[in-house]
Amino acid sequence: MKKLILLVCVIFLFGCEQEGVVEIEECVETIKVKENSFKAITKTFTCTYDWTEKEDVHNGALCVSLELNKNNQCKRAYIYEKTPSKKCAVNSFLNNKGDCECQDPKEYPY
Repeated sequence: MKKLILLVCVIFLFGCEQEGVVEIEECVETIKVKENSFKAITKTFTCTYDWTEKEDVHNGALCVSLELNKNNQCKRAYIYEKTPSKKCAVNSFLNNKGDCECQDPKEYPY
């Protein structure tokens, strides 16, 4: 029983992430936070991942935590962008298959 109480306390204290979709258009205020900041680790965030075909490889995610008012309307949205699970070299990108692919500088001059 003590272990269960400790687990619940840790989750509430440190927050967590879950996968899903959250609408933030109705929120009065949007606040960007850093992925590993105090705000990010003490709240529960819902993340929308850009998954590739390769298992456990994603091209980043948008994570959102909502703060509601007394009427259950969005008062504040805390947002951070999760970095891709696989880092590609400069001038390359993560394709849908989960592999790094070189960018053609003629097609993407920026």
